[in-house]
Amino acid sequence: IIGLLQRSFWLIDPYWTLFPSIFGLIWASHPMAVVNARTIVANILTLIWAIRLTHSYFRRENWKFGEREDWRYTKMAMEHGKPLWYLISF
Repeated sequence: IIGLLQRSFWLIDPYWTLFPSIFGLIWASHPMAVVNARTIVANILTLIWAIRLTHSYFRRENWKFGEREDWRYTKMAMEHGKPLWYLISF
């Protein structure tokens, strides 16, 4: 919805790299959470994945934050046209 309002989906990409790790830490810190080796390994692997994805994002963007929209979104919009593009985006 934010992307449709802004007419740009670049905002989603940088945060997609961070949210899974943040959610994993919130989940593990919940008072009723069972913290064991499995929880720790899952959070470490998710953090490694997030670091790799964040590095890839910034490398693709020439080390700038949110300068341009991901080329895949632009390509989909051109291939499918505006009406179908809004349906796919939703």
